[in-house]
This record gives sequence, structure tokens and C-alpha cells, in this order.
Amino acid sequence: MGKSNQLPTKAKRTKDAAAREEKKTRVKPREPHGNASGPGAHLELPEDLLKKHESSLTDFKMQVYALTQKIPAGKVTTYGAMAEVLGSSPRAVGGALRNNPFAPTVPCHRIVAASGAMNGFSGETAGPQIDKKANLLKSEGVKLTFTSGDARVETSFVLSKEDLRNLAGDAFPTKSPKKSPKK
Repeated sequence: MGKSNQLPTKAKRTKDAAAREEKKTRVKPREPHGNASGPGAHLELPEDLLKKHESSLTDFKMQVYALTQKIPAGKVTTYGAMAEVLGSSPRAVGGALRNNPFAPTVPCHRIVAASGAMNGFSGETAGPQIDKKANLLKSEGVKLTFTSGDARVETSFVLSKEDLRNLAGDAFPTKSPKKSPKK
């Protein structure tokens, strides 16, 4: 049997399926400043900057970035609170922010772990990038405490999911939990 008749390996099929799915979710900005489809996806960015990165933007990333822009200087929120408002998971939020091409206009340094720990910044979980995140927060007036060498945000500076929903307004409608059918 020649190579042309062989079926692709499972790994190849999985990779191809993932690529097709990613291609389906990519969006192009529909209006100036990137108002993509989906609730709350309006980003306040220069059009040339948005255009430069439009090939890597999905509806979900646009929503994460738009919600992140609503967090005021001097405050932070958690990956979990972001996920609650967006109807997603904390890991998905972190994944969208990992390679944020719009920093500091989209201030991803204002998102921390539920414990208040820095957790990640610019794709790093330790070292100089985490120090940079802590310094950015301190420069905005956020108070940090240090426990065993780890910087944590004081709780009075952390916006709850309710605070975040209030900041977001109607741009990010609350998703109601699915009800199980009665038996």
C-alpha cells in the first residue's frame, strides 16, 4: 500500500480538527475599534493596532479583553470572577490573557488568582515578569502583602464578581444556570 492510500494518524486527525475549530472561531472586527459579535466585545483600541492583530482574535478573546478594560486602575479582579461574568472557566480567561497583544491598554496585570497571588503575567508564572506585574499594580496604588516571598493583593483591592458585573453593565448579560428537568 502506497503512502497516498494510508489514513492519517490519530494525532494528525486531532490536530487538523483543532485547527478547523480554531479557524471557525476567529473573527474580524466588524466596526472600528473592534466591535466583534457577542455581548460586550467592544474594545477601545486604535484601529491600526486592532487591525495588526485581528487574525488572532476570537469572539471570546475580544470579550475577555473588553471586560478587562473595564477594571479601573487601583483595583484587580480574579480569573474566576472574570469567568463567572463571561460564562467560561478561569483557565480559559488566563489562556486568552496569556499573550495579550494590547497591554497595557488592555490591563491584564489587573487579573489575579483567587488567593490574590500574581499567578501569571506575559506567559510566565515566576521571575521578572511576575515582579513586573507586582510593580505595575503597586504603581496604580494597589497594596500588596508578602508571604514566604510571594506577593498577594490585599483583599480590599479585589473586585468581586458582583462588582465586575456592575462595571460591565448590560454588556455582559448574566448567564443563568441550566435547570435539570424534573422527574
